[in-house]
Amino acid sequence: MPNHVMNKVQFIGDQKRIDEILEAIKVDDIGIGSLDFNKVIPMPECLNVESGSRTDEAISHYMSLISPYGHCIWNIPQAEFEFGIKIPEITVSQYQDLWNDICKERHTIFLKNSLPFHQLKKDLVLDGEKYVNNFKQYQHTTWYGWSCEHWGTKWNSYGYKEDCPKFENNIIYFETAWNPPKPVIDKLAKMFPDVTIEHSWADEDSGYNTGKTTYTKGKKINFAIKDNTKESYELYAKLWNEDLEHNGYRLTEDGKTYKYHEELDKRW
Repeated sequence: MPNHVMNKVQFIGDQKRIDEILEAIKVDDIGIGSLDFNKVIPMPECLNVESGSRTDEAISHYMSLISPYGHCIWNIPQAEFEFGIKIPEITVSQYQDLWNDICKERHTIFLKNSLPFHQLKKDLVLDGEKYVNNFKQYQHTTWYGWSCEHWGTKWNSYGYKEDCPKFENNIIYFETAWNPPKPVIDKLAKMFPDVTIEHSWADEDSGYNTGKTTYTKGKKINFAIKDNTKESYELYAKLWNEDLEHNGYRLTEDGKTYKYHEELDKRW
């Protein structure tokens, strides 16, 4: 499971305009007070496919079939008939470049691309073709890599439940996995430059991975917050609705950070 990051996005400006924005970006099943990343940066539907070990297996089967190294081993028309696909004409150099790029995107060097013809499975070959075509078009085989690049986090927003802060003052609270969705908020600000947007975030790991950004009149202002500082702990406490003192944290003598004292932790 990932670390969860709490995000706070506030809109400041003309209320009628803000109401229009909130309606345009809402998660349809949740309503006003939510943010659907697909409403800001849409993910291509073809990328919404399984991402896992079977993905790698399918790519291996397809790349083994289209390999120019293997064309001298089996009959291409027969292979196209058996698997129901058109084997593309590809040079050794093009094939190797494609293979290396896919391995890099999949973060592995262990994919096999030399499976013998009799071991290839049609369902895996067909799925592998989809993954490779996705990569050719979008530089990603599945939703996972695309989301991390274009949204800054692997999943859409979540955490809209009863114990989350209620929607008020044009503030949306939501969670993301590992990182804040900086590319999404950047794009949101460009889509609606006539309002001010304030974005702040804090990792559930208290005192780490926190920050603030304000977008106003086309300008982006970052407020750097160092990890393990007074500011980072207090932003964490504010966004996660936590009581630092109750949780055993005390401000250090120099006032620069908080230190945890297990014997003072009243949660247990």
